[in-house]
This record gives sequence, structure tokens and C-alpha cells, in this order.
Amino acid sequence: MLQQREQHVGRSGLGPYTGRGKKLLRRLCASLLLMLVLVLSSPLPARAAEDAPIAFENEIKAVYVYNFIRFTEWPENESAGGRQALSIAIVGNLPLLKIFKGEEFRTASNDVDLSAQACDDVVCVKHNRALFIDSSRKNEMPRMLYSLAGSPILTVSDIPGFAEHGGMIELRKKEGRVVFRINLQAVKNAGLYISAQLLQLAEIVGEKP
Repeated sequence: MLQQREQHVGRSGLGPYTGRGKKLLRRLCASLLLMLVLVLSSPLPARAAEDAPIAFENEIKAVYVYNFIRFTEWPENESAGGRQALSIAIVGNLPLLKIFKGEEFRTASNDVDLSAQACDDVVCVKHNRALFIDSSRKNEMPRMLYSLAGSPILTVSDIPGFAEHGGMIELRKKEGRVVFRINLQAVKNAGLYISAQLLQLAEIVGEKP
């Protein structure tokens, strides 16, 4: 069951915008959140739920990961200011990387300077704002999470138990729907802030807001 969150562990992330620009950004954020709500409320097609086609799942993951980053704020000294620069490290899922680098995705996310790269080690990951670890690389999860502990990098994965083991956001399928869990303590330890709007849609693991 989704839990209502009345308190906010983060901020809106609208700092550098004023006047008309701030209004436009609010509208953009609202549209992105609506996209995420629609994905959350719609059951997966029967063929996806039963056979889990890789292409379909990766499209869903891309939408989720992008929105997670869009509704996260990094520490002030990590912010580039102005047009937001986002970088995503992908470990173990090259088709997902291809989606992020695709023209359609880049056009849809033209409000940010989006970049994505494949990474196989922590040194590479640390040059990014966010990390997605594919379930096919679950054996590397403990080492990566240990090495990234306390770093301002948003960690996301579809590995079962990812949130309990110190990851920040875990994607999972439940009753034919894609849901997500957030480990607030891990987010707090990294100095990141997640929008209350996003928290309202999540299952919270560990410390409650």
C-alpha cells in the first residue's frame, strides 16, 4: 500500500529560476510527475507481465529513472545552476543506455542537459549524478554500494532487496504493476533531497519522513 507523506525531506529544486521561467518549470515538473503516475496506475500488458519483454521493460525503466532524477535535488556545491545537467551511469544494461542516448528520449528531455554512459567500475560511476545497476549485475551490488556510500549519487536498481541493502530506489513489479521503494536513510546520508510529490508515490524503506 502506498503511504501518504505529509513532510518533505527535500526542496523543489527551482533555485536558479525566477518569474515566468519558474512557472514553466513547475508545469514541466507537473507533466513529468503525471507521466510517472500514469505508468504507476496502469497494469502491465498481459504479455509484459508474463513474458517481460526486455524492450518493453527497458522503456518503462527509462521513464522511471528519468523522473527519479528529475525530482531529486543535489547539494548546492554539486549543482551546476541554470539549465540542469544530468548524467546517468548504466551498469549492465546496454539497451537501456541506447534508449537514454536515443534522439526521441533526448528530444523529450530537452529541458535538461542529459548524458548517459556505460560503466563497469566505481571510478566511472563517480563521474555521474545517478547510477542504474541492472539485475544481471546483482553480484556487483554490494561492492558498488559500499564504495559509493555517502557519495551524492542517486542509486537505482531493479535488483530484489536493493533498498534494504542500502540502495536508494528499487524498482519492482507487484500485482502486475511497476512500483518503487525508497530508502530515505540512504538518500539522507548522500546529502540528496527527494521531492515530497515523489515520496507520496513510493513505499518507504527504513526511516520514515
